[in-house]
Amino acid sequence: MCLEWLAGQTLEGKTVIDYGCGSGILALASASLGAEQVYAIDIDPQAIMATSDNTAKNKLSEKLIVTSPDLIEFPEMDILLANILLVPLLQLVEKFSVLVKPEGQIVLSGILAAQIEECLETYNSWFRMDEPKFSDEWAILTGYRYTS
Repeated sequence: MCLEWLAGQTLEGKTVIDYGCGSGILALASASLGAEQVYAIDIDPQAIMATSDNTAKNKLSEKLIVTSPDLIEFPEMDILLANILLVPLLQLVEKFSVLVKPEGQIVLSGILAAQIEECLETYNSWFRMDEPKFSDEWAILTGYRYTS
């Protein structure tokens, strides 16, 4: 669902973070679709290694920074992508609100349709959330960070 969302966006000149990047597919897609700078972040060393390898194989090293979240100071992002489970999404809301610039976009997936209300309740304090979109039992949430 995140890849479909990305395909419909204009990413030129944007700074994107793929938080919980896993193999890096969303980061790689963002860079390939024209994002100026992409950060692929994960706490799992195996994920960082896999994303680094995939970045090199796809010749996207100039656009992608692959690292652990504790090893770098981030600029404010135009777009934050997080395809991770509900509990980490709920725990990271305040961190995400700092990472995304005012009126920047957030895209959350890895959420079951039955978990949407809890996620929306948590994120509505920091983000103006759009209507969820569903695919079978899964959902994607998108929104914009409030300006103040």
